[in-house]
Amino acid sequence: MIGIHGTNQPNLLGQDVSHGCIRVSNETITRLARLLPLGTPVEIVA
Repeated sequence: MIGIHGTNQPNLLGQDVSHGCIRVSNETITRLARLLPLGTPVEIVA
């Protein structure tokens, strides 16, 4: 399982600085939180 979370440091997006989580902008995580209940499986496609 991997966590997806926002960050107040947008300069870190796209960099290898987390411990296995996926960082997204606060705007993106806020939108996801409105659309998906906590624990909803998501598929990450690169």
